[in-house]
Amino acid sequence: MRASLWILGVLVGGCTAQAASDDSSCRDGDLGCLCYGNGTCNADLVCAGTRCEASGAAPGADSGAGVGSGPGAQPGADAGAGQPDAAPEEESCSLLAPTFTQSTTIPKGCWLVQATPSMPKDAVLTLGPGAKLKFTAGAGLRFGDDQTFRAVGTAADPILLTGEKATPGAWIGVQTLSNGVRVEMEHVTIEYAGGGGDAEAAGLQLEGPERAQLSHITLRQNSNWGFNFYLYYSAVVMRDSLVTGNSAAGGHVAGDWSELPGVFDETTQFHGNGQDCVVDGLWYEPDEQRPATPGVPFCP
Repeated sequence: MRASLWILGVLVGGCTAQAASDDSSCRDGDLGCLCYGNGTCNADLVCAGTRCEASGAAPGADSGAGVGSGPGAQPGADAGAGQPDAAPEEESCSLLAPTFTQSTTIPKGCWLVQATPSMPKDAVLTLGPGAKLKFTAGAGLRFGDDQTFRAVGTAADPILLTGEKATPGAWIGVQTLSNGVRVEMEHVTIEYAGGGGDAEAAGLQLEGPERAQLSHITLRQNSNWGFNFYLYYSAVVMRDSLVTGNSAAGGHVAGDWSELPGVFDETTQFHGNGQDCVVDGLWYEPDEQRPATPGVPFCP
């Protein structure tokens, strides 16, 4: 074979990403070579689908440079006169295994999650920039037993956690279930979650995490709340985020009222939810009042 396979191992039971060639395996001007990992070919060839072809040889192939790379990217339509663009092909996702035996990194690409993954105690699950996880009904991400969830995307390469069906409640969401969990999320979107029929359901449900740093998070189109934070010996900070289109209120907070200051500030926006406010479920003594939280609209 003239192409070598780059196997992106994430302990996913034999799942592989799209093949790509390297400079040594494809001569200049050689037709039929697999496109490089960055979506380019040698000489004046273009990347049509997954293989290099002469410019304009394949129907719908882009006659110029600049073919996109990455999961779901399609070649541009031929610059012909008045011809409509071809319908985009259905995105292909690799199947994510339901069990990780150690700390695991899921790289950029589309991954189908059919069961909530299990991990050993103290394990770290990392999502690389550009990772897209599509969840089926009943699946989600749950963390406990001193586990860590790290999902740090970028503005150019964000991370998407979504449902296989574009319907609120299509999957469970992201949940932490103990005080020892650590969470770091940046440039992440969680959408169409909140399924399972739980009255406490939310796209992002944090139950007393040890630490949660949330920045540039979008929580949208989730069933029930966008987020549900249970503050108990926790350090949760949410900044520069958007909570929108969730079916009930934007969010819910419960637990010890003294841990509320510093969780939110005016950089987080709420709009287009069932109620553009946060439900207050905190514990108060009879003589205590909720501390000031600038920029956070609490429900009446």
